[in-house]
Amino acid sequence: MSSFELFPKLNNDLFEESSISIEPYSFSYISDNIEYDLDYDFENNEYIILDQRNIWNVKDYNLKFKTHLTIDNPQVLFGKNGLVPRNASINIALQWMSKPSQKRDTRKIGAFSIKDTFVDKTISMDIKPDRLKEYVKIRVIFTVGDCENILPNEMHLANKKGMIVGMFNEAKIMLEGKGSEFPIATVSNGITKPLWMLEYSSINPEIDKFSAENVCLLLNTDHPDYKYLDEENLESSTPLFKEIFSSAILMILLNLDKDGYLEKVKDNEDFEEGSICAAMHYFIRTFNIKVDTIISMMQSVKENVYKEL
Repeated sequence: MSSFELFPKLNNDLFEESSISIEPYSFSYISDNIEYDLDYDFENNEYIILDQRNIWNVKDYNLKFKTHLTIDNPQVLFGKNGLVPRNASINIALQWMSKPSQKRDTRKIGAFSIKDTFVDKTISMDIKPDRLKEYVKIRVIFTVGDCENILPNEMHLANKKGMIVGMFNEAKIMLEGKGSEFPIATVSNGITKPLWMLEYSSINPEIDKFSAENVCLLLNTDHPDYKYLDEENLESSTPLFKEIFSSAILMILLNLDKDGYLEKVKDNEDFEEGSICAAMHYFIRTFNIKVDTIISMMQSVKENVYKEL
């Protein structure tokens, strides 16, 4: 279905004619009053957050994102062939939306008018801890600012304060990173075999990747109870999946304890990015798992996975 715009909005022609340039986003967080940069992978217009220190998580730490905007010819965005009347201003804002956490915010960063011959603006926003979950979408937007003395040939332009006249540099930020994605696969083992099993084979979990070649949760599609899992989304938070997921995490932690790695994981020693130890450190922090004793570990895994997943 085609859409009809009530007033002109930023399009490719105006984007190029005004010479808008915007940098990729960068990310950071604060720990002990020190700001640390976050790395990321960028795939299919998605930023996948990575922390080389294996400390950052979305529950306990803030997330700051930043980009830089320049406009070489901002005047073309004003007047009858632009976005807003000549006597209006354009506000620059950063907007984020997190559907999983049901939160969103828009923050004005600055403004410019036809009097500006060049726009040079650093755009940043800091989101406090525990406001986000799973992922967040961010974008830069232009809105109508102050507007007065509209000319007769500008009546078709947006002229009410707050109207959105442009959106760009939109991206989805995955907050859990590749290291926290639990490898899951389906198998056809017959109706008499268990609903699930965990494959675990690691020589050195400090460097062995948290991937299907070393760790994998196998779900038996032939089992009668498989129908209680969401086949379209095997990581859905159904009660049965929560039970399976928490048990799988517990089994890995017990293996790490048996092999003498659990204390290292708990104390946050440096591990190779994407390793089994790095991933389990993430789960310990995310689900607030107590690893002091086997009993406390079992209880906290069950309680907190059910609460957070």
